[in-house]
Amino acid sequence: RLIARTLKSIHPLTLFGLLFLPSLFIFYLHDHNTIARKEILGYITVLLHLLIVENTFPLESGADFPEGNLRRYVGWLIPISLILIPAIILVHEGNFLLFVPLHGMITLTVFWMKSRPKFLRTVLWTALLYLPAAIAFGAVYLSGTPSYQTLLGIREGSCILPPERLSGSTLPGSFIPMQWTVSRAAEITRFVIAMNWKAWLVILPTLGLMLWYLGRQVVYANLRSRFTQSFSPRSARRYTGSFYLKFFLIPFLFSLPVYFNAYDYGRWFTVVCINFVLVAVSGNISVREFIHHKKEFNDEIPAIDARAHLDHPVIFYFVSIAICALVLVLWLPHYCLFNCEIIQSPLQFLSLNFSAN
Repeated sequence: RLIARTLKSIHPLTLFGLLFLPSLFIFYLHDHNTIARKEILGYITVLLHLLIVENTFPLESGADFPEGNLRRYVGWLIPISLILIPAIILVHEGNFLLFVPLHGMITLTVFWMKSRPKFLRTVLWTALLYLPAAIAFGAVYLSGTPSYQTLLGIREGSCILPPERLSGSTLPGSFIPMQWTVSRAAEITRFVIAMNWKAWLVILPTLGLMLWYLGRQVVYANLRSRFTQSFSPRSARRYTGSFYLKFFLIPFLFSLPVYFNAYDYGRWFTVVCINFVLVAVSGNISVREFIHHKKEFNDEIPAIDARAHLDHPVIFYFVSIAICALVLVLWLPHYCLFNCEIIQSPLQFLSLNFSAN
């Protein structure tokens, strides 16, 4: 739905990258062990948040905010921040670091656009909205973990086979990680990092740069389609950098503690990437914020005939085609304890699996 809203403005090469980039939706189709994981609930909260922004700050209303819409935004957001987000944290405590920073950045941006109060005051109001999430996270952390016998009692003794290696993805292997203390989890994570840190050092920055390029093209295209008579390419270029900083780099930095306590690196990285793409493709936040800061960014004569992509045509087509070629051979592993092969073919994997079934 989000892509359909901006389909006419997105270049086909950019759209191909969004649909097949290994760190986005193709990750779940390629690795069946990640399908229906707990972060799916977090994506729902992000989509609901974006829907609230879309309905309370419609782009059709122009540059001005309708009267009372900020109160309406907070009113609709409270059930999400008070009930849904704490609930997904109780399901998996890692969701706090993976989703709450993004929600906070969206709310902080909305508050700042609406009233432009003092920054510290804006941060405090944002923190107050997500205080229930912090309390839920603290409760999970302080409550400790159940003993192995308690876990077996919950399962009624039906799964008592010993796990293989360090796998915590399937029962009964999941029993052992639930007993780990934070220090024990960090110790095992450091061991995993020592085994394959070179492979992760290659794949994560590579996919991060590819996502940066795709994201800035999407934001630029959305802005260009909305400002047909007063569009400034230079201003849009400057804004795409700040957008990437706020909705990808900052949430990614907040999620780093998860990487040191659990070794599902591909899974965590995918969450941050998909969250960023959802915000970028939705368009409401980027267009609204660009309108709000137009006087600050608009430092040149508007270009009515601005090109459809951010870079020079030669650069755009070369980089975009390179990304499209890479997405056909790269694979972002869920986790790679003993073998980390990042050069594979996700499309070939899917075709073989589809034929087998």
